[in-house]
Amino acid sequence: LIQMLSKLNFNTTPCICDGDLIEYKNCLRQNFNKNEVGLNKAEVLGQKFNFNYVDSYIDNEDDLIEILNQSNAIPFVVGCLDNNATRKIVHNVFLNETFKDFIWLDAGNSERTGQVYVAIKEDNNIICPSPLDIDYNLNIITKDERKPSDISCAEQSESKPQNVSVNITSATVLFDLINIILNNNVIL
Repeated sequence: LIQMLSKLNFNTTPCICDGDLIEYKNCLRQNFNKNEVGLNKAEVLGQKFNFNYVDSYIDNEDDLIEILNQSNAIPFVVGCLDNNATRKIVHNVFLNETFKDFIWLDAGNSERTGQVYVAIKEDNNIICPSPLDIDYNLNIITKDERKPSDISCAEQSESKPQNVSVNITSATVLFDLINIILNNNVIL
């Protein structure tokens, strides 16, 4: 997704947030190579594609609010998340009345399936609801209540393997939506 996004023009520089370190397993289904193993994902992608980055996890709502407040743009969160605890953080910030306008695209996948949800808030009115209000399964954190900093993406993928084509499809759908929003300011 980041590679595709680097081809678009943004009014503000996007910020990549991830505390994960690149592991050999990531080279199979993500755009990393073996020379980058051990480095921080966000830093590598940020430097490679000239995006801002935060090389740590978003462990609470204040972390996300601080990042969103660094820009004068409408908050626009694209979640390529591998745990529902982080989705809950984004959900709570999405509902926070401090941000009267908010766009949240959320993608997730498993071995052979995936989903992309669009949540939009305009003038504190929910136009498209939060993914957590649509999909009950995204609210389930009882099996894994760890914060994002407690589990790596590679560890998560071992417990729930993902087919590389599902990752590519999710990234393409996200890219298409972002491109539509940036160029037409509308989602049909």
